[in-house]
Amino acid sequence: YIAPARAAGLKAYPMQVVDRSRAIFDIHYLSAGQLDDDLAVVVLGGNDVSLDPGQKMCPFGILHWKHTQASGFRLTESGTVPDTTPLAGYKDSSVQRVAVLSIDTDGSVKGTARFVMSGQDALHWRQLSLENDPDEIKKQFNESIRDSLPEGVQANFDHFLALDDEDANLMGIVQIAGSIGTATGKRVILPGLFFESRAKHSFVAQDKRQYPVDVHYAKMEQDVVTYNLPPGLSVESAPPPSSTAWPNRAMVKIDSRTTADSVEVTRNFAYNFTLLDPKDYPDLHDFYLKLAAADQQQVVLARAAEAKGK
Repeated sequence: YIAPARAAGLKAYPMQVVDRSRAIFDIHYLSAGQLDDDLAVVVLGGNDVSLDPGQKMCPFGILHWKHTQASGFRLTESGTVPDTTPLAGYKDSSVQRVAVLSIDTDGSVKGTARFVMSGQDALHWRQLSLENDPDEIKKQFNESIRDSLPEGVQANFDHFLALDDEDANLMGIVQIAGSIGTATGKRVILPGLFFESRAKHSFVAQDKRQYPVDVHYAKMEQDVVTYNLPPGLSVESAPPPSSTAWPNRAMVKIDSRTTADSVEVTRNFAYNFTLLDPKDYPDLHDFYLKLAAADQQQVVLARAAEAKGK
């Protein structure tokens, strides 16, 4: 990769780093054996651009997360020097979950969900599909989203769109069916945050930590869930607008919009950190406690009163 880049008149240099999924580079350990993988650094517009040509389906300018903030040695015009690859921001990896669901009066649900992925999540599924057949991919995708669905709801992955185009967003189509919420004589109670109603939020149960936190990569999640209501049900209450932030590190915003026959709930969540020192853990823990509480809100549907004499 470096040879044709140089032939094209570009400044390009090799770099070797430690795979961050395995270890952290120790500059005091005088052994090249700790270096795992090869990268390329190309100078474009006066700026160094780290590239991952050994990662199939990896878009130009994007590193696999195990090669972000990974340290090692690189070649420069003046010789070999220690260096560290840049971190990716939360905008570089995103997952958008869009569900359109029809609710029945007994609390049953049916509909379709679209999982639109860019960055690391898209790269994961594209690389996995190179080594597995469609049935195995379907099995693993269903397993990956099982815990993000409410109790009683089943997901059946159908297919991917743009699986072979690393420059496009990857979209997974999922069929949703089952029983959702609680139905009573006067109301039907639904999870307000469909994809988070039984999520296992990290860092909630543990109030102290002695070791650094590594969440692999920063990320943005966007959820848009529309409940379409049948005749006889109307929205009594829905999650109010709310916003919780950990300044410069993470934020979540929740909102809802209702009509006569539907309710739409949106959730935008982003965290812009990858590695955290233990001294930052109390703030991380506090933020995730607030996040977990916000994700337990409900949508309450009221049944229309029957006319007297019927």
